[in-house]
Amino acid sequence: MKKGFTLIEILVVIGIIVMLATIGLGVFSGARRNLTLDLETDKLIAVLQSLRTASQTQCLCVGLRFERNKSPQKITTSYRNRVQKCDPNETREAFSWPKEIALADLALDETSRDNLEILFIPPQGNLQFKPAGESAQLTLAITSPTMISKKILLHAPTGRIEKK
Repeated sequence: MKKGFTLIEILVVIGIIVMLATIGLGVFSGARRNLTLDLETDKLIAVLQSLRTASQTQCLCVGLRFERNKSPQKITTSYRNRVQKCDPNETREAFSWPKEIALADLALDETSRDNLEILFIPPQGNLQFKPAGESAQLTLAITSPTMISKKILLHAPTGRIEKK
């Protein structure tokens, strides 16, 4: 009797290994995409919180302008006083945004919008939206090959910024 494996047995084992590796890589890729989206959502929340701090410490009106299918812009303008609030002559600068992240939806008071400005007003760093509203929702997504998304909720009366 001959010892060893037949060619068919070896091919079956190789086929099983290939299938397990393919499944493992698919799960790993999905987990990596989910982690990337989580990190970018956390970064955006940190940026918003740092803009609030800047409005408190530097007495500037600062924020971000979001437009569908465009990269966000950082807004900076001087603060006039409690009545006039922010100077309408604002400066805008590009805000770095990862290519794989898309702004899937903007909503103000549960109504979808094409653009939204999130501003922090001195001296307390109060949260304000343009157009005016009480709550906003930003939905960030990675769309390829399937869409996964994370939401950032902002509530103007309380100043709360949270990930959902």
